[in-house]
Amino acid sequence: MVIPSFIIPSGLKLSKAVLISQDPGLLIVAGSAQKRSACPCCGKRSKSVHGFYDRSLADLPVSGREVKVILRVRKLFCKNRKCSRKVFTERFVDQIKPYGRCFSRSAGLVRSVGTELGGNKGAALCKVIGYPISSSTVLRTLKGIIVSVRTLTSGTIGVDDWAFKKGRNYGTIIVDLINKEVIGLLAARKPTRLQIG
Repeated sequence: MVIPSFIIPSGLKLSKAVLISQDPGLLIVAGSAQKRSACPCCGKRSKSVHGFYDRSLADLPVSGREVKVILRVRKLFCKNRKCSRKVFTERFVDQIKPYGRCFSRSAGLVRSVGTELGGNKGAALCKVIGYPISSSTVLRTLKGIIVSVRTLTSGTIGVDDWAFKKGRNYGTIIVDLINKEVIGLLAARKPTRLQIG
């Protein structure tokens, strides 16, 4: 059965997919149809099956109704004898994170809502659109956001002072001389307020 990508991510290979309409939403039961998966430790790909287990995943709502996916995935043997991991669970490229309880696109929705509204309001909105979660889940998702820290300066800065009116109104500009960017502009500074360090 071919499931549209607005219900299930198009890059996810499924077999024996069954759609069940139930209260309060839609249940999809399917199996993974990937031929091979890479070991998370050594990266060697394997298709030797050790066993199976079911993962319960939440996905984006459809027409305001919840979508829950029961996905049967495999446990595989690692074929690399030097690898410390002998058995590993099947990995997916980008749709499902290890230990994740939802699809990556669902987590993206929660991040966007949480960034705009916060925990309580974000959880309330998610419930209205058919994706009921707690405020703690919204905050936990926000904590997982990786923020890249930008270095403020190259290490070489220039400082220039000038007087709008001598003895009364001063201004200061701080410039990164390597990147040629203005770091700070301080207006209406008094000489007694300048503190270094």
